[in-house]
Amino acid sequence: LDRESGGESVVKENRSLTVNIYYAPPIFDVKYVDPLLGNETHTDSVAYGENTVISTPEELGWSHDGYDFDGWEPNPGTTEYLKDPGSTITVTSDVTFTAKWKANTFTVTYVDPTCGNADATETIAYNGKTVIKTPDNLGWTHTGYTFAGWTVAPTSYSTNVGDEITVKGDVTYTASWSKINYTVTYVDPTCGNADATETIAYDEKTTVKSPDNLGWTHTGYTFAGWTVAPTSYSTNVGDEITVKGDVTYTASWSKINYTVTYVDPTCGNAEATETIAYNGKTVIKTPEQLGWTHEGYTFAGWTPTPATLEYLKDPGNEITVTSDVTFTARWTVILYRVVYEYDGSVPEDVDALPTDSNEYHYANDVTAAAKPSVPDGYTFTGWLLGEEETTGFSLRAATPRPGTGLS
Repeated sequence: LDRESGGESVVKENRSLTVNIYYAPPIFDVKYVDPLLGNETHTDSVAYGENTVISTPEELGWSHDGYDFDGWEPNPGTTEYLKDPGSTITVTSDVTFTAKWKANTFTVTYVDPTCGNADATETIAYNGKTVIKTPDNLGWTHTGYTFAGWTVAPTSYSTNVGDEITVKGDVTYTASWSKINYTVTYVDPTCGNADATETIAYDEKTTVKSPDNLGWTHTGYTFAGWTVAPTSYSTNVGDEITVKGDVTYTASWSKINYTVTYVDPTCGNAEATETIAYNGKTVIKTPEQLGWTHEGYTFAGWTPTPATLEYLKDPGNEITVTSDVTFTARWTVILYRVVYEYDGSVPEDVDALPTDSNEYHYANDVTAAAKPSVPDGYTFTGWLLGEEETTGFSLRAATPRPGTGLS
């Protein structure tokens, strides 16, 4: 026998035979398996009873991003083999160490700077999947703002809401918000609901406009103020408001009251007035309606100021009032003639009747003509005004009234 056959032989002179038998220890496999590498293996051959040190994955060249080594799972799971990497074991059988790996967990963080950097998080294992949230999913809403999207770090991740991402590390999504633009509207119902608008971002300020600022004027009207919806906003022109939503200002206007004045210069500038709103109507008065009469005068009409076509009308006509107007009375003096007549028995050769070419105003005094020469046998008894003898008279006090003549 030779050593390779497990023994040796010696033949002695006395022809006796001594046989020495040698036993080779059995060889066992110490095998390492990595499931994450498709069950890649590494095998060490160790003789029975020999000691060996349990390898680490790094010593075998094995590592996995996103995973931590969580120990070996030995088969068979004897006490001797239930040891950590780096420990020494005595090999008494084949053993297979299967690597256990634990996926790292990462944090997906959502941050809202508009809300004091409020955040929301979720924990996702390495290579795990999650869907990008909306602010609504996170319970975040901001009055006056619209969500403008996410920015992300690292930038390799999608920012589209609803996209599925595969997590390979910590991820931070930061919300961006845009202020909502609101409309401040000014409406003028007096001008066919004409409007003017301005666009103001949420929480920004603007000043309440006047109609003049908007180029709105209305002849015959004065601006009476704004009504506003919603009513929480100021209506005072020039006030600063903070815009929180759409606002509508509606203009109110009041008609201007104008004065129609009647003046009588013949009576010490006596006057009478009436108040008429713009575009209102009134009838031009007669002096009699105003209680004005003047003996010795006839009413000759009104002179209007301003002398617009609308006001150049006669008493009794209707006018539309668009401004102050003054009607000044015109009066015409009544002129009288004095006529002489003979009455009774008139001699044939009496002087011709006197004539008076003068025209007398009602307020004038009249001196009767001189007595005519009469022939013998006649006596001139005087000039009679009515039944009273007169040498002169006042037309104002004459009885009978002027126009009846002298005889």
